[in-house]
Amino acid sequence: MRRFIYLGLLLLSAALIIRTTSLAQSTPDALLGTWTGQAHYAGESKLIALRFELNGKGSKVLFFDIPDLKFHRMGPIAVTQQGEQYKASEFSFQLAPDKSITGTLSFDGHDLPFKLEPGSLPVVPESPPLAGPIAQPVWKFKTGEAIWSSPSVADNTVYFGSNDSMIYALNARNGSEVWRFKTGGRVLGCPTLDGPFLYALSDDGYLYKLVRRSAKLVWKFDTHGGAVARDFPSATSPTYDYLTSAATVSDGLVFIGSADKKLYAVDADTGQEKWHFETKGI
Repeated sequence: MRRFIYLGLLLLSAALIIRTTSLAQSTPDALLGTWTGQAHYAGESKLIALRFELNGKGSKVLFFDIPDLKFHRMGPIAVTQQGEQYKASEFSFQLAPDKSITGTLSFDGHDLPFKLEPGSLPVVPESPPLAGPIAQPVWKFKTGEAIWSSPSVADNTVYFGSNDSMIYALNARNGSEVWRFKTGGRVLGCPTLDGPFLYALSDDGYLYKLVRRSAKLVWKFDTHGGAVARDFPSATSPTYDYLTSAATVSDGLVFIGSADKKLYAVDADTGQEKWHFETKGI
């Protein structure tokens, strides 16, 4: 008899465990799915949508859309929770009692409040095909990596930097390479042309002065920004830090901003520092 009692208790415990597990698995996560609404700033509103999914490891991730800014399915961004507050990179939010999502998006130094309800973005009709002739490239030139640098043009020559650490000079008519100069890091900024010279800042922290026609190095100045890491896209950060200061030349001085949060004035002839000013940001 005692053996049957033990067996019954064991079966009852197993049934309770199975039922509890089944309930936990069947309980939906209220956050999962698509939420849409408006983000507000300075009297303006922008349509915004957040979609919450589970990744392959079962962790919550966020994708977001802001159609007016051409942001479509940006992500995935890892979602963390502390109490009732959720955090996903620049998004901070919570589920409100009325079954909505309220929170803020930190964008360009401002906190944009938003309120979202369950639902998808409206379907935007496709734009009609463009009429008329379509422009075709005159030439194209391939570098070793992506190009974020804007070009500078003078004397039938195009100057630009690349993520392959090079500064390039190309023939503007046919795209043939005139010269290339290797730095120690990505060159994302626009080269500055001043008479026969070129100035360009590299992610190695150095400001380079080159002779435009030959790429001969005149001097290089250490802005001490080479040790500052860029914020590249990741699961926790959808941002892309691609901005680099371009040099300005005036009255024999070269002015350049650095990732070390300083503005430098450099003697254009010698490459020696004249002064620097410490700012509160990059």
